[in-house]
Amino acid sequence: MLANLSVREKTLLAVVLVILVGGGFYLWLYEPIQAEIRTLENEISIIERNISRARISSRQLPQLREEYQELERELERFQILIPTEEQVSEFLRDLEGLARNLDLKLKTFRPGGMTPRDEYGEVAFRLNLSGRFQNVILFLTALEEFKRIVNIRDISMSGAEGEGRDWVELNINVITYVLFDEEGGS
Repeated sequence: MLANLSVREKTLLAVVLVILVGGGFYLWLYEPIQAEIRTLENEISIIERNISRARISSRQLPQLREEYQELERELERFQILIPTEEQVSEFLRDLEGLARNLDLKLKTFRPGGMTPRDEYGEVAFRLNLSGRFQNVILFLTALEEFKRIVNIRDISMSGAEGEGRDWVELNINVITYVLFDEEGGS
């Protein structure tokens, strides 16, 4: 069959055949390999960026460890200032002992309950006590310097009837804070 073809036809047939083989090679072999190469180059680029970030992070690791240790120390200091839920009764006994040591008469001690926050709770209570003016001032000063964080809200003071000229009655709302346990709350 090829013998009957002219040289021109054979050349044309050879060119068409080369084009078909070249096109097939391009479509089924070369192009998929190029696509795979592009995909692998993208993956290599992503991996190199991740390695670069990891190297930067590893250089920062000693600094981050130091910051973490400082934050741990700060947390320990705050845990001393903020009682856990189990330590609230101890805190309240300390407060009552403080009033007793200053010869103040604790007339009313009314817990107001706990208001949960993110990682801590606010425990409110109302105190009504009376005593000499100087002792009441010492009580308030001692609250300010108390070993736990205490906020005084809604304070009122008036003269105590029938007790003497320098006797006053003190009404205050006190708020202290408690740390929740590791499970995240009460």
